[in-house]
Amino acid sequence: MPRAKIKLGDEIEDVTAKLRGIVIGRVEYLDGSKAWLIQPESPEQRTLLPRIEVQDAYAKKVGKGVYPDPKPPVGFYAGEDA
Repeated sequence: MPRAKIKLGDEIEDVTAKLRGIVIGRVEYLDGSKAWLIQPESPEQRTLLPRIEVQDAYAKKVGKGVYPDPKPPVGFYAGEDA
């Protein structure tokens, strides 16, 4: 069975440590290895726990997660033609 593709905002689990969280970033190293940065849920909902790096090979998509609505760009871009 093919593995579900992971994207920013998905809820994933580290299958070795059994930690779950929302994907907040993707890391790709010079050696070609990939990892996901996840933000675990805080038990008391008052403080943020430190983010955790999960190697792609050990990451498993377990939930839909959080997907905010995209916002229009603000300001200007250097080099943009008027």
